[in-house]
Amino acid sequence: MLIYFAAMGTVWALLVFPVLLELRVHEGGALFALLWFLSYAFLSITTAYAFTTYIAFLFVKPPRPLPELEHTPSGKSVALVCTVRNEEVGLYERLKFSLNGNIGGPIDFWLLSDSDEAQEDRELVIAERLREDFPGTKIFYRRRKEHIHFKPGNLAEWLFCRGGKDYDYFFILDADALVTPGTIEKLLRKAEHPDNWDIWHFQCKTAILHDYTHLAHLQKIALEIHERLVFPTIYAICGQWISYGHSNLVNTKGFMIAMPPTDELSHDVWDAAALDRVGYRSVIAIDTTVYEEAPANFLVAHKRDKRWAQGSLSAFKLLGDFRVSLIQRFFVFQGGVQFLNNVVFSFWLFLQFWNMVFWSNIGLDFPVNFSIASFAMNHILFFVTLGAMGTFLGYPFLVARNFKEVKSYSWGLLFSNLTMMNNLITGCLNVLSIVFSPMRSWVPMEKDPFAQSPTLNLLKQTIPTSLISICLWCLAWRSHHAWWIILTFPMLFGGVMSPLICWWSGNGRRIEAEPNQEVPVEHEPQTPVLEKVLQT
Repeated sequence: MLIYFAAMGTVWALLVFPVLLELRVHEGGALFALLWFLSYAFLSITTAYAFTTYIAFLFVKPPRPLPELEHTPSGKSVALVCTVRNEEVGLYERLKFSLNGNIGGPIDFWLLSDSDEAQEDRELVIAERLREDFPGTKIFYRRRKEHIHFKPGNLAEWLFCRGGKDYDYFFILDADALVTPGTIEKLLRKAEHPDNWDIWHFQCKTAILHDYTHLAHLQKIALEIHERLVFPTIYAICGQWISYGHSNLVNTKGFMIAMPPTDELSHDVWDAAALDRVGYRSVIAIDTTVYEEAPANFLVAHKRDKRWAQGSLSAFKLLGDFRVSLIQRFFVFQGGVQFLNNVVFSFWLFLQFWNMVFWSNIGLDFPVNFSIASFAMNHILFFVTLGAMGTFLGYPFLVARNFKEVKSYSWGLLFSNLTMMNNLITGCLNVLSIVFSPMRSWVPMEKDPFAQSPTLNLLKQTIPTSLISICLWCLAWRSHHAWWIILTFPMLFGGVMSPLICWWSGNGRRIEAEPNQEVPVEHEPQTPVLEKVLQT
């Protein structure tokens, strides 16, 4: 781990200090140059992290599955807990699938509702239908009348007031999750194995199901690359992992000893950090997978990312808590930086355009000492830019296994570049909203894989990106820097076409006529929409 951190620091230094030595500051431009350089140095943290991780992937052995007992231990109790809030699509069907092979014996099920009162009758019917589907099992339903402290408050109320503390373990199930049969008992066998005595949190891997729209499919590609490349590398190096806030088996006694705060919007980061603070690890069970939905369109993704941004940046308070290990604080830092990058990169782009167009490089510039054909530039900037572009454009192909995946990953890269400007603008708005209009209530992601974006709302969200991109493109032409126009073309073109791209990404894609062999869902659909959702 120390070697990894040292390597990442070295790469960051190689990206930053040669640029600093080449930087020429003109009279009256000291503050401008300082802001430009600090922004560049901050963005280089992510470049160094990515480059070091991708290189380490080539040398680090992938992690092995955690040991587990041969038989499920007797005398241990587990609560399968699903926290819901106004879930109107597919709740019964998903719960029925997840309870199959994961209820009975030592496992009880709790449906913990934070829904509005109007939803209570429908949820009671769902609980009763599940009791009919799984006779002889213990299925409980509870709706809170006071929805305080978000989802963590829901769990805390169950633990302290509804008998949750009497279970040895609990498994947190999201409303959009599909858990394959035998998963809970498998995790219980791992939790009770003596070699895992210092682990109180077992996170399952996740995969995206029902990627019926282009956006959902592209997110599935991104997650697939992460699970093959980033996850095994970081996990093998650090020996710990984060909490996803769901799809995990948690030691009840340990959780109550650590007791993460209940007033945080996103408890994902806090769970693992709190357990780490009292000396116990959070790991990932690489041989278990839980399937979940992805945002079907841009508007759903935007709302979800706003909640994630607020939760991740709020967790920065943990960086000053030295009772939390360096590893977990590193995870907290990286989680927040990915949202701050939107603000910093947008600000840095603004400075770059302003310096070239309005100041004619009066604020700062670099000596021209290198040329390719008719393009003249600075050699340090050229190689730094080349290294950064190679890092972010080449990493998916490290894990591509065949030509079909190369084609699929190339398509994902193109889409990510075309949506970069839109993601920057919406990302900035998400971060700024934390200051001016923070989320006061828990609003879960819409779970309908066929959800369509209202045209008017989509235009309201994307037109500002188009207008800003048009202005920046005009400035790029005025700068007379051909290389700058070339480098920014995919981003600015995608920004100009943002309404069309976001509309297209929310449309249904052509599905290959092949059954999904990973999750054989047996179901009794209740509506035409659910029949489409669960026919895979």
